[in-house]
Amino acid sequence: MQYTRKHPHYSDAWFKLGNIYYRTGQYPAAITAYENVLQQQPKHEKSWYNLALTRVKQAEQVLTKGEAQLGGNRRLSNLKSRIVNGIK
Repeated sequence: MQYTRKHPHYSDAWFKLGNIYYRTGQYPAAITAYENVLQQQPKHEKSWYNLALTRVKQAEQVLTKGEAQLGGNRRLSNLKSRIVNGIK
C-alpha cells in the first residue's frame, strides 16, 4: 500500500495489491486496485478477468447473506447456483 502511494502510476503494484485484497476477501479494495490498473492500462487482460471474478465473488456473498436473512429463499439459491456453476 505504501508503495502504491509513492508510485501511483506503477500498475504492476496495483495489480499485485488487488490480488492480495482478493485473496483476503477484501473485495471492495480489490475492485479499486484493479480499476486503477485499468485506468492506466485499459487492455490489461488479467485485470479485467480479476475484476469480473471479484464482482462474481461479491454477488455470491450478497446472495448467501440474502438466503440467510430469508431462510433459504429458493429464488436467491437458484441464482447463486447459476452464478457459481455458470449461467446457462
